[in-house]
Amino acid sequence: MRSALVRRVLVAGAAAGALGAIALGGSAGAQDEERGARSFIRGLDGKVIGRLDLTPQRGGSVSVRIQARGLTPGYHGFHIHAVAACDPAARNPAGVVTPFASAGPHWNPDNVSHGDHRGDFPPLLVTRSGQTRAMFTTDRFRIPELLDMDGSAIIIHAARDNQANVPPRYQTGTPPATGPDAETRATGDSGGRVGCGAIRLAPRAR
Repeated sequence: MRSALVRRVLVAGAAAGALGAIALGGSAGAQDEERGARSFIRGLDGKVIGRLDLTPQRGGSVSVRIQARGLTPGYHGFHIHAVAACDPAARNPAGVVTPFASAGPHWNPDNVSHGDHRGDFPPLLVTRSGQTRAMFTTDRFRIPELLDMDGSAIIIHAARDNQANVPPRYQTGTPPATGPDAETRATGDSGGRVGCGAIRLAPRAR
């Protein structure tokens, strides 16, 4: 009688242990889904000038934190680009050296005009000392979407970003046409690229 009872207790204990292992495995998977992403942003000389942190929030939104230094004062365009490649000696399709062209165009999986790209961010305001810091929330993407086969990168541009907001009274093109032209609809006229960082999965919290 006693040995049978002991066997039942041992079997029950083993079953509980197995269930516990399954539960722990599920918890680890959930933690992976909740991990954030990070990017160390490098300037044209290859030195780190800033850091981007993307942190998932409840409800599916993402907290964005950026800090950078060594930039020219004023506004700078600031977007996610389509490829996790930051080569300051990259060449454009015409063969001309164009820093960080390796990061590709704006990340735009929905194929819409600039201002509505899912990786479009508010412009950065840089102080007279060359520093900037910003924090905001977006619900336009989930972090795993940025970590596909070719990854993605964060780019700081040389010029301000008009968000493709060109009133119809401005005439563009030949013959004249109203509204933003193709380049504005694609880039917001943000100019060259002065900072680039590949977006990677953040280290697991300890």
